[in-house]
Formats: sequence, structure tokens, C-alpha cells
Amino acid sequence: LINLPLIVYWMIVADFRNNINFDYVASDIISFSYKELNFIFAIDTTDDNYVRILLPKTTETKDKAKYTTDKLIALNSNLKVAKFEMIDDSVWISAEAFVFSVENISILYQKLIDMLVFAIDELYKQIN
Repeated sequence: LINLPLIVYWMIVADFRNNINFDYVASDIISFSYKELNFIFAIDTTDDNYVRILLPKTTETKDKAKYTTDKLIALNSNLKVAKFEMIDDSVWISAEAFVFSVENISILYQKLIDMLVFAIDELYKQIN
């Protein structure tokens, strides 16, 4: 099994090669930006193999009708990996995976991030 610091280490090493800018690093979160979007790498200290990357507060709105449960369920059903959730007045998107090897981990992280970029585009198509 991979211990948590190794997962975090490989996330940082892999993503530096992909021109990701790290904004904040702590024991339970790493925030970074990529393609002008702000992400959070959430560290679960109870599961050394669990990886979760969030695209927080993708939309701020007072008009919640655009973000009906049906639309978010449809997006959740149609997209692999990405999960959409309304939190307060914004939609958050997350991508999760279990990691059991560091082999090709940079590819996994890039795919998770790319899925979140794709997911936000799909969200905007649904609401516009």
C-alpha cells in the first residue's frame, strides 16, 4: 500500500511537469490552479489510497432554478468520474479515484484534472 505522503509527493511531482501552479499546501489540502481554474486536492487521512480533486464554487448564483437536481443528476449520470453537487449557492465538481501504485500516476492525475475541466464545460452548456 502507498502511504499518504507518497501519494502527495507524486501528485506534486507529476503536476509540476504539467504547468500547474500551487497556491497553498497543507496537511489536508493542496490548492492549485490550472487553465485559469482553481482546484483543491483533498487529502483523506483515513484512507491512504483515496484521491479526491475538487473544482470548488464553479458557479455562484442566486437563480438556483438553473441548477435543478434533475440537471445535476443528468450530468452525474452522463459523465464518468465527475460528481456534481450544489453546496450553498454554488456547484462543486469532484473527481475521485483509488490509487494502489505510483506507476503512471501522473497520467491518472492529469486525467482527473482533465475530466474536471471537461465537466465544467458540460455544466455551462446545461445552464446556458
